[in-house]
Amino acid sequence: MTREPTATVVVVCRDRWSLAPETVHTLLARTDSRHAVVVVDTGAPSAVGAAFDRLAAVDRICVVRRPEFLAGNEARNLGADGVRTEWIAFVENDTVVSDGWLETLLGLGERTAAASVYPAYLEPADPEPIVHGVGADLDVGGPEGRRFLREHQHHLGAPWSAVAAGLEPVARVQGEPHLLVMRREFLDAMGGFDEGLLGWFDHTDVALHHLRLSAESWLAPDATCLYRSPPPVSWSDLPSFSLRWGHEWFDRSLTHLCTTWGLDPNDGEWATHEGYRTAIRRGVYARWPRVSAVIDHAVAPIDRVVAQRWDARRA
Repeated sequence: MTREPTATVVVVCRDRWSLAPETVHTLLARTDSRHAVVVVDTGAPSAVGAAFDRLAAVDRICVVRRPEFLAGNEARNLGADGVRTEWIAFVENDTVVSDGWLETLLGLGERTAAASVYPAYLEPADPEPIVHGVGADLDVGGPEGRRFLREHQHHLGAPWSAVAAGLEPVARVQGEPHLLVMRREFLDAMGGFDEGLLGWFDHTDVALHHLRLSAESWLAPDATCLYRSPPPVSWSDLPSFSLRWGHEWFDRSLTHLCTTWGLDPNDGEWATHEGYRTAIRRGVYARWPRVSAVIDHAVAPIDRVVAQRWDARRA
């Protein structure tokens, strides 16, 4: 008889809570009931927390709570604490998983002996979803303290229908935090997720651990994860959105990543990430570039205050 691997699903927030009740409901409907589901509630609005409680009352989820908002890696470590299943599936709460996603990913992980597996990441577009990511290869080189890192992405922005049929499972070292299924023993070998990475470069750090430990990560294109990136952002989500997409968390995460791995903080590679951060952030404020740029500059001091208050509460 073929052994069926078991996973625990850990659902965390990265920058928005408003989508979570809907996405968690969908996840439960599309996940085999033998897998436990842990929902990490760290300062969610009361209406969202109540929705989690209603799901917990009638379904198989366990809600883990803390009063203050936690960065993504902190929430992942909290959700994984005490989990002893062979696999842990980390899912962000603004994503929509495909039917049978977890069995597909676990099956590939078992066949390949991979340390982690991930789906094709899509994002909504008109008239059909486009590729947000299908894994990346990394080149890393140079002297300590001035090492460079180059990401090689595939099919970014392509219509999903144009590339789906041609994709096969493949080992690519860098998945994304929207959905990543990982062996418990690999998470332990990493030392857990690095909580110095507040909202950025968590996927880069995990990929570098794969390289350090000579471990493989595989793309399973038969499973998909629809990432619903901002906008929109509800009023209740503005504080967490401000932290995740503000300058403070980006700059601190980049400094921490470079210090940890001996990377050059002045490498031009980081400009791509900064450009993406700016585009998403300004897209929330207004559809007109000049107007959104003015608003972005105007609210930057508010972002710094929000980050300082977050630090003070944690201290």
